[in-house]
Amino acid sequence: IECFGFKEIRYFALFQLNKDQSVEVLEHYLDFMDKLFGGVRFIMLRRNPEAISKSSWWASSNPDVLIPDIRRFHSALTEYAEKNSDFCTVVDYEDINQNMDSIRSLYRFLGEEEKFDADQVRQILDTRHA
Repeated sequence: IECFGFKEIRYFALFQLNKDQSVEVLEHYLDFMDKLFGGVRFIMLRRNPEAISKSSWWASSNPDVLIPDIRRFHSALTEYAEKNSDFCTVVDYEDINQNMDSIRSLYRFLGEEEKFDADQVRQILDTRHA
């Protein structure tokens, strides 16, 4: 794939800091990123909120607060993606390793479906990275 990309996890922190205006702040920030970079493609990666709350990163967080916040965040990302489907898509973390079609759909979304190689993708997914 001939593109630049990065994983941005701070959207959630931005969302949490502005709870009274969280959806509007998130949408404004994503709109800004779209204008700044032009021709962007946002891949909204969702994961089971309970699984997130049990990860080491969130171990000290109160799950009774965290899980509802994650659900609201996922809803906001999904709504934004649906309103901007020309440059946004949503993928569930749980589908990535279990469903090769979800990876193929990402290639299609990025306009690179002809470069999709299931064997290569499987090899990457089977490699421990952290």
